Amino acid sequence: MNRKFLFLTILFIPFLLTATELTLNINFSELDFFAPQKNYGWGTLSVPGTPQLPTKNLNIILPPDAINVSYSYEFAPLQNLSAPDPVINTPFSDGEHFLSACEHYPSTPMLKYLGIKHWGDIKFVSFSVLPAIYNGVSWHICPSLQINLSWSLNAISKPNRIPPILSSLQKNNQVIDWFFVNPQDLQSYYTYNYSKDYDYLIVTTPALYPSLTALEAYHQSQGLVTSYININTILASSPGLTDGEKLRNYLISQYNAHPFTYLLLVGDYDKVPVMYLTPEPDGNETVPSDFFYSDLSSIIDVDSDGRLGEYSAGEGDQDYLCDFTPELFVGRISNNNVNYISQIVNRTISFDSSD
Repeated sequence: MNRKFLFLTILFIPFLLTATELTLNINFSELDFFAPQKNYGWGTLSVPGTPQLPTKNLNIILPPDAINVSYSYEFAPLQNLSAPDPVINTPFSDGEHFLSACEHYPSTPMLKYLGIKHWGDIKFVSFSVLPAIYNGVSWHICPSLQINLSWSLNAISKPNRIPPILSSLQKNNQVIDWFFVNPQDLQSYYTYNYSKDYDYLIVTTPALYPSLTALEAYHQSQGLVTSYININTILASSPGLTDGEKLRNYLISQYNAHPFTYLLLVGDYDKVPVMYLTPEPDGNETVPSDFFYSDLSSIIDVDSDGRLGEYSAGEGDQDYLCDFTPELFVGRISNNNVNYISQIVNRTISFDSSD
């Protein structure tokens, strides 16, 4: 048996049928089902008691004005394969509960619709795919999948800007090719050409801002256009129920007007607010994080329960419209002492310029 039948390659053969239809043929023939960790861009089932079968989100780019999206799909006939048993997930703690379950196995390959999501202006439809099953005795593998999409077009044109962060990410790796099934359609629907006021925004207090002079000058020497805003001005004028929500709403308004790439927050949480993630659905534990200042296109509390960014198993579940795609690179100097901040600035410049 040639085990190369199974490594990650999503071989996609998309073709445009009309302005409002798309068919994608996705090939799993080189996916390595027996060593899921080798499959770049894939994860595995993690529920206790389930085998570690490979699974992946399939994100398909749509036009910005696509509405009324519908889909159908068809898996190719299953192929039987003799191979070693997969690892079965053991019980584990999620920080609040000890999770365990009897061994159970998915009975068929699955494609789960996760909803319409956004990366900046980029609209995409997301699915979760499980192309192989194991019944406790043998493997059954689906070699390919066909997805058919159709949509209508909104009469009101929507913004079609490619997030500037994608240009930076693309320099280091093929993130667009990895994240989207149909990356060749990106520049058919969206553009890199748009105006911007600045590249790099600094949010801090007037007392701390002077300690950043050297860092700001360094980034300007790299060709970045920088800007500064007083956090107190934001909190006094931006809408929101919490200080974190006020800051995020300000960033959203600035980004929507003129997309930028970098955000630096300077000051501890009592000067520049943080937001709190609730990773576990309906959980009680929260995690302080600046990530929601990076992901500006998501709805972070879809179910309006006050818990932000809860894990979702699919459309309509918890915060399913929170997709965790970053519009901004975000950093924070979490200190309120100008002398310490100056030291951090000098070390940052020294490290960054050491190459």
